[in-house]
Amino acid sequence: MSIIDNLLQAEEQKDYRQYYKKIAEEIGEETEAIEQMVREVVELSNKHKVMYHGIKDSRSVESINKNGLAPITPESFGNGPASFWSTGLALFEPDIDSPFFNYSGGSSRENPSVCELNLAMARYDPLAMRGVELTPYENDYQVNAYSAVPSDEIELIKVRLSHPAYDDDKAARKCRQVCELELLGAIYQKLLEYEGEAALQEELEQETGPEASKSSLMFMQYIMEEQH
Repeated sequence: MSIIDNLLQAEEQKDYRQYYKKIAEEIGEETEAIEQMVREVVELSNKHKVMYHGIKDSRSVESINKNGLAPITPESFGNGPASFWSTGLALFEPDIDSPFFNYSGGSSRENPSVCELNLAMARYDPLAMRGVELTPYENDYQVNAYSAVPSDEIELIKVRLSHPAYDDDKAARKCRQVCELELLGAIYQKLLEYEGEAALQEELEQETGPEASKSSLMFMQYIMEEQH
């Protein structure tokens, strides 16, 4: 049975525990705590329609930060260039072809003794409202973006760690695991922010109605950004 068949079967059963455990073991030794975090990342990502894009070459980060992420990959089934974003469990699986384990980077091209991981996060609904051309959102799958994803809708997560023993495969993998754990934690914290914003908006809607709550939330977000 292929990995895709396994994913489909797991989706039908609504039981991804085998994948959470496998992912946690790949990242590190404290598997129970990591497994719990992986589960929450997958669930919150699907809940808030978050999509992920790995940035393998760290030299692209500055351009993405200024200009957004353009649809430059041609292999999009005849629909023109696209950028491919993963959702939910597909952030991690299959691990040999995922944003988290594969496309987020690795050893720096400028300095092989430095591990650099870069990941872009974006929320589907705000992009769709701004007219970005997207395929429908599906949990634990993929979204194709056929127009540029604006930089102000992207959360860029960057992890950087020196590993002097980079020429030792075992030591290099251990260093990358440390980076992966930090990357996972950063994703989780950002998702908790989204969860907090959603809870606040729901509370405001109950008190003032949808339109007023939206304006209040936007104003509060503006104040928080100005303070940072």
